[in-house]
Amino acid sequence: MIVESTTEPQQPPPTTASVQQASPAPLGPALGPVAGPAAGPSPMPEPQPPSNLAEDDDASAPPSPYTANRLMLRNLTMPPVPNFQIPPSPPGSPPPDTTTKFARFLDLKKKGTHFNQRLYHSSALRNPGLLPKLLDFAGISQEDQYATPWSQGAVATKFPDWAYADKLVAAHEKIARKKEQDRAKNPREAVDFVPAKQEAPASTSGRVERKTQGRRGLGFDERRRSRSPR
Repeated sequence: MIVESTTEPQQPPPTTASVQQASPAPLGPALGPVAGPAAGPSPMPEPQPPSNLAEDDDASAPPSPYTANRLMLRNLTMPPVPNFQIPPSPPGSPPPDTTTKFARFLDLKKKGTHFNQRLYHSSALRNPGLLPKLLDFAGISQEDQYATPWSQGAVATKFPDWAYADKLVAAHEKIARKKEQDRAKNPREAVDFVPAKQEAPASTSGRVERKTQGRRGLGFDERRRSRSPR
């Protein structure tokens, strides 16, 4: 007795070409209402940054002869393994004294001691006569300390010649000499002195009148006392 198997033979999975052929052709616009998607709104596509056409044009434009020459020289002179690090100092530099000073200042800065603060609180720098010495040491004149990048007409960095002390003293002496010469040319007139007049002696009528008033007042007081009841 022969029993037939009920299992169906397995078919191979459809290929991409067969799926594309089996997909239905796109239909025209629907004539009636259409139901929306069942799975919710589809995600929006990510916005793409706009392409910079100017940069593309610059990149595609051929370089100038000068730029092409510089690039060629750079490629020819570049070593196989380029080293862009700072080269070491030549022998004998920097001076050991300067290196020691910088190391000391850096050590003090790590400890919280700053050089500018020490200079600010130093009593030696409060001497007003120290500024000219520092200017002479730096090779700066008194006028150069007021120097400015502006033009001479905008900001005057120097006083005129007549504004300095020696010029002012000379001008004052010249004016004084001129005044003395004018006085010598025009002598002043003599003034006649008149002796003082003798004043008349003061009259004694005021004193006599005061005495009589005092006596009258004294008699009035005596009469008033006599009339008052005891």
